[in-house]
Amino acid sequence: MPVKKKTVQRLEQQKMVDFGTAVTRFWTKYAEFDGVAQRSEYWFAVLFIFLVEFVFDLLVNAIPFMGILYWVWSFAIIIPCLSVTARRLHDAGFSAKWLLALWGAIILGFVLLVGGKLSLLFVFSAEAAWIIAGGIAIFLFVVSLLPSKKQNNPYC
Repeated sequence: MPVKKKTVQRLEQQKMVDFGTAVTRFWTKYAEFDGVAQRSEYWFAVLFIFLVEFVFDLLVNAIPFMGILYWVWSFAIIIPCLSVTARRLHDAGFSAKWLLALWGAIILGFVLLVGGKLSLLFVFSAEAAWIIAGGIAIFLFVVSLLPSKKQNNPYC
């Protein structure tokens, strides 16, 4: 019985990747929100971002223009960070709509705080939105630690 092409692709996607491959995929799949990213790909991308941020942190006070480069870097990684997180959610068997829920709660909190002219009701509502965002962030962290969902995964 021949192995289906989709099964072979899924088995290839489940192989652990090294640091260099993960960084390459982070940039080459810049805005690819479909598909999957296994744990090693996701966490090596997180390690790469941490290391670059660490270098920027060391250099930002020593070299005058590093602050501008830091902001360019920060804006450049927004989309690939969302992309690799969405693919990691797919790999664990969850929808990437959780990212929308997280950012929606964060933005709602800011809108309530600023738009409510700092009245007490709006401040409490903003805090509630941020507590919900924190709960979603904890959920996303736990999901990022889960193994790949091998069967019945609609995202692969």
